[in-house]
Amino acid sequence: MSTAITGRGRPRTAPGEFGVISKPRSLACGALSVSATLRLPDGTTVRITGTAATATAARRDLASNAELVLAGWNVQTLTARTTFAELGAIWLSYYRTKGRAPQTVQRYESTLNGTVARALGSLTLGELDNGLLRRTVRAVAESGRIAEARACRVVIRAVLSYAVEQGAVPPQLINFDGFQLPTPLKKARAIKLPELENLRELITAHRDRDRPGPQSTKAHDDLMDCMDLILGTSLRISEVLAVHRDSIDLDAEHPTLIVDRKVEYVKGTGYRLGALKTDATARGIELPEFAVAILRRRFADGREFAFVARGGGLLSQNNIRRTLREVTGGSDLSGWLTPHSGRKTVATAVNNELGSSIAAEVLGQSDDRLIKSTYGERRPVAPNVTAITERFAPK
Repeated sequence: MSTAITGRGRPRTAPGEFGVISKPRSLACGALSVSATLRLPDGTTVRITGTAATATAARRDLASNAELVLAGWNVQTLTARTTFAELGAIWLSYYRTKGRAPQTVQRYESTLNGTVARALGSLTLGELDNGLLRRTVRAVAESGRIAEARACRVVIRAVLSYAVEQGAVPPQLINFDGFQLPTPLKKARAIKLPELENLRELITAHRDRDRPGPQSTKAHDDLMDCMDLILGTSLRISEVLAVHRDSIDLDAEHPTLIVDRKVEYVKGTGYRLGALKTDATARGIELPEFAVAILRRRFADGREFAFVARGGGLLSQNNIRRTLREVTGGSDLSGWLTPHSGRKTVATAVNNELGSSIAAEVLGQSDDRLIKSTYGERRPVAPNVTAITERFAPK
């Protein structure tokens, strides 16, 4: 809680603040009392007091009483002495009321309470400047954590935008115009057909090896079918694991899968069905014959979802990834092949044969920018246009 000097010719006390604190006055009980005028958010004023054994403690009591009065107005006053950590906690409480996806809130909270808090948490709003914020983000990027630097910039702007709305900081504080972060070059690597056959052989060999304990093949069967379905549909692993009986029509002239949900992990809750990333992600996909065969086999036992955990619940993405690492460990596929490689493989093939626009539709992207920059592996040789260039040959 801050104070503002009042009086003729002096700045007017801002709403949510109190004016000059009176000199301590001795009470009959031996305690000291101080008082001040608190200006409420509607502009009206009220007299507040603070009482304690010492003058310092009485002033603290007065500030505490002022906060109690303002709490009734649901107001959290921000001043130049508010620390970034305090502002962050207020913003996070506000952000949770906006209906954001739990994973988004958790991701922002992790960045806010981690990298951002270590750099800015103890500084007050009055100590921040635009150059400091830019240097903070730049330092994270220069440490090699480009993605974390981008997350820091997003969180810092979001938190301080809240303070701008409250009039606690000027808008120019969060101006990042002209501030660019390096874009990491991601070279998409599609799975070549010999590598795909090698993967299937590795899964089979790992499943059939001699080993102590239970001889269940469920983990390997789940991995094999999951990878094949990703290759047959271009789905993300989270979307494949959410395929349910009501989302498929295998008896139609063109068997179809409707992509309408995904399996997601929420801290404190576990795995659950969640909404897709964007409206463009929701789509229908015609299935190749091998994908139809996999789904018929999986749903033959009456299950609700194509993939289920041993206990009957949703199968986690980590189970698939862990088995894949065990299977490929020590091979040429180790370290780079992931479930998402199947999606990149489909994107590359469709992009090369039908173009980036079609590839974007198949993958459920709103436009083809991501296909061009990430998913579509560039051809080692440019398209053959000699039929055109041959026209310019000398006569």
